Amino acid sequence: MRRLLLALLLLTVTILGVRHDLTIGTLQIPSVQKSHVDVIVESGQTYTTIIQQLHIPEEITEEQVLHDFLLLNDSKDPEELQAGSIYRFPIYDIHRPIEQ
Repeated sequence: MRRLLLALLLLTVTILGVRHDLTIGTLQIPSVQKSHVDVIVESGQTYTTIIQQLHIPEEITEEQVLHDFLLLNDSKDPEELQAGSIYRFPIYDIHRPIEQ
């Protein structure tokens, strides 16, 4: 009888824990909203210098920024930017969860 009660108690706690994780959650993961800004490239500017000026949050990897740049610009080579041309660069708004 004790084993049955213990098993039911463990099952109940597990179900409640899973329900809590799925509804409220326990991980503090920041949400990211992506957008873009149109940049007219000036003489001497490179992909890297423009990205540095945009102050990309450290949570966003260089690979992600490059991937998003390629999506926004029809896979144009970021190392071949032409002065006077307009390119879309990704910007990211990080919403960090409030610490409880």
